[in-house]
Amino acid sequence: MTEPSSSSKTNFISFNKVMTGDLNLEPGANEFTLLTCTLYLVGTVFALPPVTRIFAGGIGRRKTLILSGLLFAVAMAMQASAAHVAYPASRALLWSGRAVLGIPVAFSITTSPVFLSEIAPPAHRGLIGGMFQFTLMVWLVIASGIGMIINGAYPTSDNAYQYSVWWMLPLGLLVSTAMYCSNETPQFLLLCDQDDDARAVLFHLREGQDEAVTKQEFDAMQVEIAAEKDAMRTKPPTTTETDTGTNTKTTSLLSGYTFRIVGIVCFTQFLQQFSGMNVLNNFSPKLYGALVSNPNMMGFVGNIVQLVATVPSALLVDRLGRRPLLIFGATFLALAWMVVGLLGVLAFQHPEHCYKIIGCPVDAVCDDDARFTSQAMALDYVCGLPPVTVTNTTTSIPSTYAACASAVQVANSDSFNLDCLYVGDEGAPTAADPYPYIAPAAGYVFIAMTYVVSFMFGMTLGPVIWSYNAEIAPAAYRAQIVGMSAASNLFFNAVVVSPVIGDLIAHIGFNTFWIFVAIMLGAIGFFYWIVETKDLPIEVVTELWEAKLHCQYLEHPDPTKIGEETENAVDDNDDDDVVVEDDVGDDQKGSGDGDDMDNVDKENWA
Repeated sequence: MTEPSSSSKTNFISFNKVMTGDLNLEPGANEFTLLTCTLYLVGTVFALPPVTRIFAGGIGRRKTLILSGLLFAVAMAMQASAAHVAYPASRALLWSGRAVLGIPVAFSITTSPVFLSEIAPPAHRGLIGGMFQFTLMVWLVIASGIGMIINGAYPTSDNAYQYSVWWMLPLGLLVSTAMYCSNETPQFLLLCDQDDDARAVLFHLREGQDEAVTKQEFDAMQVEIAAEKDAMRTKPPTTTETDTGTNTKTTSLLSGYTFRIVGIVCFTQFLQQFSGMNVLNNFSPKLYGALVSNPNMMGFVGNIVQLVATVPSALLVDRLGRRPLLIFGATFLALAWMVVGLLGVLAFQHPEHCYKIIGCPVDAVCDDDARFTSQAMALDYVCGLPPVTVTNTTTSIPSTYAACASAVQVANSDSFNLDCLYVGDEGAPTAADPYPYIAPAAGYVFIAMTYVVSFMFGMTLGPVIWSYNAEIAPAAYRAQIVGMSAASNLFFNAVVVSPVIGDLIAHIGFNTFWIFVAIMLGAIGFFYWIVETKDLPIEVVTELWEAKLHCQYLEHPDPTKIGEETENAVDDNDDDDVVVEDDVGDDQKGSGDGDDMDNVDKENWA
């Protein structure tokens, strides 16, 4: 750890006190990165199928979200309380709170898209599913704003950090209260063999809609889920079976049709995380620091831009469809990052090293904002060129200069080496003028492109991928598949905030952003290939993916006999008890069978 210059201190010096025991001593870069990654790594574990099978797929979507809100409140209380505990216990409490926070984060991003997709009518599922990203961005903007206000009001407070955290505790309790007053989803109730309750909930959710349309939706849902449970019951035993005699373990998730869907949802999350947006979410102050005097404010504006973009997304996704929005978004993200990459090639110069002075001789004047591309330049700036005396055999430097040089201490200016970024040969820092210069036009173009990225992501890949992954997952495995989607998201997020991307930027500068260009160009083709889910019941989407993947998951019923098949399925299986362990608890039974549904008239679902 090193003592930073005044220009590089964290937002809250009280955070330093919690982590290091000293208001003026920042945690090391690696420790801060590990603290950030802790949430994502813990969340990854708690989003994996063995866990989601117990919670979202076992106790239910509603109860999992109630638990998520309570755990969120506990995690916030732990982190805020660290400001009142002496070091090193404060550090341990903050780390523990951060780790605990990973659990409700995993539960919420796993269960919320599932819950929203299952309660939404087909014609408005994109709008309702998009509310997940919209709500996330609302609270992110509020949290950022509150943090900036508190920091501005109490810049030297030794415990202001806690106030930026305490207010989030009621937020978790609010979520739990709201979910306590809500209903469980019809699909989960059907998986639990609670058909009457499922029917009542669906008709309540569709109140005001033509009852015949609601009945058709319920009948299709009932037959499809009965067919899934029947397929799970009739599969041959595996070595992972328990004494119950069923084989609905996680192993069946990773075979055949469901395994391919798992691969698709994980890949979409890879594309979302490596669209470049999370580089801005996590590193915008560092990226903007070389361009503007208030990089935190510019990052805050970027969050607002992303929030605003979720509004047209919600209005358009059910009209245009998921595929067109995703293709449109990937195209513009590729173009925006291409402009940023060209700035790196044609305008910005990125030195290999960038230093700042952290230790200055007593009689010298050192500027905290001065930046140097070499240690020799820093010595020249502070002590001047050494007056060398040359004799026949030796070269000597006066002791006064040697004492000055030994008192100068330098350190890396920032982990990305972006503080020394400059434009043109005349913009390079020198010992006489150690202030890199960036032409305003180049800086404004870069900031504008990052805002284009924020807007396009908030309108397309951000909200649409979450709802899309919940739509394509079959009901019996939905919690586990969306859990794999969430685990992938958190894992790839951890990769983004780890030193991997930072080291790339530090070594190859803006050429790093060409990686995002290549990934988004590949995403265009992938989004063109996927199945459109607009206006279709989730149960019908399965059939379309079966055809796309050439892999049958179920025998589908004849649409002209959906009502009859539902009644027969229920009558024929009244005496059959099936334990559906993948998405229901050990004591929740399910039964039913289904027939062919190859000719569903999808226009009736519009």
